[in-house]
Amino acid sequence: MLSSTPSKNHPDFAESLTAISYMDFDEVKAWETTVNTVAEEHERGKQYEKFKLEKAEKMIDALEKKIPNLRDSIKNIYTSSPLSYRDYIGSFEGNMYGYMKSSENPLKTMVSPRTKIDNLFLTGQSVNMHGILGCTIGAFNTCAEILGKEKLDERLTKVLNQTNEN
Repeated sequence: MLSSTPSKNHPDFAESLTAISYMDFDEVKAWETTVNTVAEEHERGKQYEKFKLEKAEKMIDALEKKIPNLRDSIKNIYTSSPLSYRDYIGSFEGNMYGYMKSSENPLKTMVSPRTKIDNLFLTGQSVNMHGILGCTIGAFNTCAEILGKEKLDERLTKVLNQTNEN
């Protein structure tokens, strides 16, 4: 997944770029007993830093196939791994996609944004679909539950029309 936002000062350009790729927990298993957060800082060691740098280089190489000379525009890189997700959000083995879904029986593993408690709604990676796209779609579903589908569609259409005019 690749995303960026327009620069405040130069809207035709991006100041940052986020690139996310799949990584199996087995790749970081050598450091599974380590914990490192802002609140509990512990270095994972030089081998881990080397590992992350190698992964970043591979990612940049892959991105340069679509964005030539990207490397020349990079000022700073921040990397994370399944260990980061595990340490910061407590997900099993750094899983960033929520719990396992079933394609054979999607309703069995789907969580509704509406709860039995008035004015309590759910959203996020475990509602509807997993992953980053699932979070976005789940957020729209939750908004539709709160605002009503027609109102949400009306607002989205207005925003899309404004975007297309520019």
